[in-house]
Amino acid sequence: VFPVMLERVDALMEKWKKIDEKTIVLAKKELTKITADVICKVAFGYDLNAVEVENPTFIDALDHILTPNVFM
Repeated sequence: VFPVMLERVDALMEKWKKIDEKTIVLAKKELTKITADVICKVAFGYDLNAVEVENPTFIDALDHILTPNVFM
C-alpha cells in the first residue's frame, strides 16, 4: 500500500509544481483523487490515474456521493 501511496503523492506534487501561485487548488478534490487512485490500485489492480486527469467524471460522482446534502 505504501509504495502506491508514495507514487500517487509524487504524481500530485509534480502536478502542483506546474501551476502558478495564483491558481486555487481544491485540496479536498485533489485528496479524493489520491484516495481513489490508491484504493483502485491496491484493491482492484486498476490504475485510475485520477490525479493526472483534470476533471474525472468518477471523482465528480464520488464527491457528490460523499458530500452531505443539507436539504435532506
